[in-house]
Amino acid sequence: MKQNLTTGSVLKTVLVFALPYLLSYFLQTLYGMADLFITGQFYGVDSITAVANGSQVMHMITVILVGLAMGATVIIGRAVGGNRMDEAGKAVGNTVTLFMVLAAALMAVLLCLARPIVILIGTPEEAVAETVQYLVI
Repeated sequence: MKQNLTTGSVLKTVLVFALPYLLSYFLQTLYGMADLFITGQFYGVDSITAVANGSQVMHMITVILVGLAMGATVIIGRAVGGNRMDEAGKAVGNTVTLFMVLAAALMAVLLCLARPIVILIGTPEEAVAETVQYLVI
C-alpha cells in the first residue's frame, strides 16, 4: 500500500508520522523504570541513584540519535517526494552507514569517558562507580 503524505488530513498525517518517535521515547522510559523497579527490590539507595543517573545518560544519547534519524527522514522524504528514487536509495545507504559508524564511535566514547560524564552530570560520589558500571554494561 502506497501512502501519500502530501494529501489528506494534516493532523492524521503528523500523528501517524510521529507515532514511532513517541513510541521509542515511551519504551526508553519504560526501560529505565523497569531497571529502577528491579534495582529497588534488591539493592540500596546508591544503586538506585546509579541506575537513575545512568538512565538519564542513555536517554540523552537516545534523544540525540532520534534527532539525527529525523534529519535523515527529511532527506529521504524530500527525495521520495520529488520522485528521485536513486537519490532516496543513496540517502538510505548513507544513513545506514552513518549510524553504523556512529554506533561504534559512541560505544568507544562512552566506554572511555563514562566516568567523566558521570561526574559531569553531578552524580553523588557514593554512586559514581555503580553508575559507570551500569553505563558500561
